[in-house]
Amino acid sequence: MSQTIASERGVEVYLGADIGATSSKVVAVSKDGQVRAYARGAGGNIRSSGTRALDNIFDAIADVCAALPGATILGAHLGIAGAGPARWEHINAECQRRWEQLAAQINSQLATELNTGITNRLAVARESQTGGGITPKYHFGPIRISQDLDTAFAAASQSGNGILVLAGTGAVVAQYQNFSLTRRCDGMGWLLGDIGSATWIGIQALQAVAAALDGRGPQTLLTQEVLNHCLAIRCEQERYSDQGARKQANMPMGAGADAQDLRQDLIAYVDQVNPAEFGQFAPIVCEHVDDAVCVEIVSQAITGICRSVAAVCDTEVRNEDMVLTGGLLCEGGPLRDRLLAELLRRYPGLHLCDSVPPIVGALQLASEGHLDRTVLTAQIAEHTPFS
Repeated sequence: MSQTIASERGVEVYLGADIGATSSKVVAVSKDGQVRAYARGAGGNIRSSGTRALDNIFDAIADVCAALPGATILGAHLGIAGAGPARWEHINAECQRRWEQLAAQINSQLATELNTGITNRLAVARESQTGGGITPKYHFGPIRISQDLDTAFAAASQSGNGILVLAGTGAVVAQYQNFSLTRRCDGMGWLLGDIGSATWIGIQALQAVAAALDGRGPQTLLTQEVLNHCLAIRCEQERYSDQGARKQANMPMGAGADAQDLRQDLIAYVDQVNPAEFGQFAPIVCEHVDDAVCVEIVSQAITGICRSVAAVCDTEVRNEDMVLTGGLLCEGGPLRDRLLAELLRRYPGLHLCDSVPPIVGALQLASEGHLDRTVLTAQIAEHTPFS
């Protein structure tokens, strides 16, 4: 999905990207901070978004470029979930390579040499933008890569000193001094940590349903909702399969030798999805305040995040910023109010910053601080769905 806000040939822009496990958000703004184009694509976390993670990122970037014929990109900054120290060198090298490749592909029009479909989309978009005339040449400036924590903190913090608490697909707590990361806790991925994240909550929900079906755990309202989702996924897949279509009318949930054994449907579901997709159950867990299993999962999530904060934050901290971000902690997020109350009780010296979309931080970093934060925030809210 892409959208052109204002198009002119050869416009000078900065490009920022907020890349998570479930979506890639890219915005181009002119030197006065006005949004010119944006795009949203599939997730780009190489740990949890599948084998096309980097393809997804550069597909979205290509869509933005296609909307701005002959643009000069003065600078670009990508804040990428999963681009921490353990993977930064590899991700940075690959992004630099793809950035150069994209620039060459756009300007050369060699569609047959591409394996990502980028040029085909660009050609169609350009023809509509330029009336089929000669396409002006693009100019690509430097691109910088950081982890998404840095862009989220840069977007919201005024002082540059404090902590960032992120709970979305993943979960991490980071401490900053002068906008530089000094300490962090968790953010280790769904297998080793990410305690309190949507993925973690989703896994707890799936395990609770498995235990309930197996007779080794309490009954929960989650069971029916999770199984309904599994059934919907299976029916959708079988609709596109001749063999599945023949079976669908006669096969109950829990097929084969274990007919009506709903555990088998649960197993089949978890075997075929990316871990990031487990996070879709997190809002359901948070909503069921009358279900003891859900209440316990939420309590454990908050406790886990608080432990991560304790690992990086001094209890005597004074007048430092606290940035809450991620789908669970942004404005209206299902964990925000409960976690915030607990953190302010433990750390009264922290100052809660207003929520600002991380894409604002990416754009500020792309411009090396030349763009006005207030203007950017207003523009993102008015012209994109990323606020």
